[in-house]
Amino acid sequence: MSRYLFFIKDNVAIHVDFDGRDFYAEKFQLLEQGFEVSGDVIESNTVAEAYSLYQQRYGEVDVEYPMINALANIPQAIAWQTIFRN
Repeated sequence: MSRYLFFIKDNVAIHVDFDGRDFYAEKFQLLEQGFEVSGDVIESNTVAEAYSLYQQRYGEVDVEYPMINALANIPQAIAWQTIFRN
């Protein structure tokens, strides 16, 4: 089972792999961008299941980014900035 921690800003949820090697760097980057930790660590078999459990516990969010961690060795916050740059 994997563990995920969720961050939220403006009803946008982003997950970070709690046991991932880049956890602290990703957490720092998200906090620097104004995201806040949302809820407790969620254990699940898949990211999709983690988002479902998150919504059951903490409510709906407008936007989810469950696939950003799939980008090889790019911290999630950097990938998010790159993809959704204005």
